[in-house]
Amino acid sequence: MNLTDSIWRHCAGNPARIAITAGKIRVPYGSLRVTVENIMRQLAARGVKQDDCVAVSAAQPAAHLTILIALARMGAVSTPFDPRWPDPAKNAMLARQPVALLVCERVDAWSGEQARRLPQATPAELFAAAPAGLPEVRVATECVDQVWRIALTSGTTGQSKGVPWTQGATQELQHISAQIYTSGPPERRLIRADLRIGFALGHALMQLSAGGEVVFPESGKVESVVEALGTPGPIGLVTTTALAIELANHLHKQAGQAPVPAGRVESILIGGSRVPAKVLATLRGLLTPNIRVTYGSTETGTMALATDPQPDGPDGEAGQLAPWITCQALDESGNPLEPGQTGVLRFRGPAMAGGYIGAAAGDTSGLREGWFYPGDRGSVAPDRRLVLAGRSDDVLNVGGIKVDPALIEQVLDSDEQVVESSVVVVEDDNGVRVLAAAVVCRGPLDAEKLLAHCLKSLARPTVPSRIVITEDLPRNPGGKVMRRQVETMVKARIAQGVQG
Repeated sequence: MNLTDSIWRHCAGNPARIAITAGKIRVPYGSLRVTVENIMRQLAARGVKQDDCVAVSAAQPAAHLTILIALARMGAVSTPFDPRWPDPAKNAMLARQPVALLVCERVDAWSGEQARRLPQATPAELFAAAPAGLPEVRVATECVDQVWRIALTSGTTGQSKGVPWTQGATQELQHISAQIYTSGPPERRLIRADLRIGFALGHALMQLSAGGEVVFPESGKVESVVEALGTPGPIGLVTTTALAIELANHLHKQAGQAPVPAGRVESILIGGSRVPAKVLATLRGLLTPNIRVTYGSTETGTMALATDPQPDGPDGEAGQLAPWITCQALDESGNPLEPGQTGVLRFRGPAMAGGYIGAAAGDTSGLREGWFYPGDRGSVAPDRRLVLAGRSDDVLNVGGIKVDPALIEQVLDSDEQVVESSVVVVEDDNGVRVLAAAVVCRGPLDAEKLLAHCLKSLARPTVPSRIVITEDLPRNPGGKVMRRQVETMVKARIAQGVQG
């Protein structure tokens, strides 16, 4: 069975039903089938065959999704590509997996010697009508154990690793995910997240597999997202933390103008990282009370889901573990702890990646011995509630004092003007390591008042001595804050004398 067979049943049974909407363009299931089969012929004409790997970048998410479906349908493998990557990251992609074709709008996206030997095609060329006489491309059927997607880890703590997903594991994950996610009509699904991440791609495929409509905004601008949310018919939004913050800030500025009709947005699903309390409050007040926040990974899919996250809820609350997930907190010796005790977390489930492609020799992080170790600390309550307590590799050392930045960030974020923050260690003018915070705020911020606010809850050694105000925090495509980039930004701003 092919991963796309469930989509094809809707192509045959409901050809006039809308499958994909991108701005003003509406693609019925019948047209989606014709387009995918045309792309398959174009790919085959360029030498792509079953098991070949194709690196894909497409500016238009609807085109991106359609190309990925075509590759899966013919039994080929897709992997993400971004022309903005530095050459070492592009070379690392080739080191992980031989690439038969690079699909990208920019023919000059890669100027190295390796790129000159790599066949390339633009999305427009694949969508063009295939020349007459090209044979139909056989659909891959016996492909349960065949890799169809090499996803990439977030790279939050270093170099991204390739995560191979088989067609069978992906189908199993979609099947069990139906226990906590609903897909299909009547609710349309607006995907406002990068399709290079499994969270976005997975929900797009689940919606199509259930015969539903996937909606993409006309552009990447937040105004286009608001416009799409306001179109007739019930709609649910799938997005990342970073983009949810952008949307909430936009709606906050437009408060009172009712840009989206009341009751139009049925649900919001947010993935990537902790969602600031003020963002939850804004979205809940202006769009819908039905907000869910997922905790997951490229290696496992969803691991926990907060179905009713409260702005004033317990710190670190990540919701209920997914029904199929087993989670343990471990002590320093690797022994499982009792429920409620905090330790290093590990997860296991029936549908997860089996390993990595291109991992460095001796790399024991992530997947090992059937478990996934995300690098997070936390605890699991007897009722399977997951509480996160920061990352095991995020602990900061300031003058011999071990500091958990997440605890400081929670205090900073509780200030009425602060939307979110990130705490790092920098050196002052005397070479002494001190705490500094990058802060995103609404309106003017009095740094002295913010520090006084922190002193009410934190010991003085754990209060940041430097505050840098920024419009946003650097994040990866999945929405996770890149703490190393925050540190670089804060150091540069302090060196320039730019502080709050």
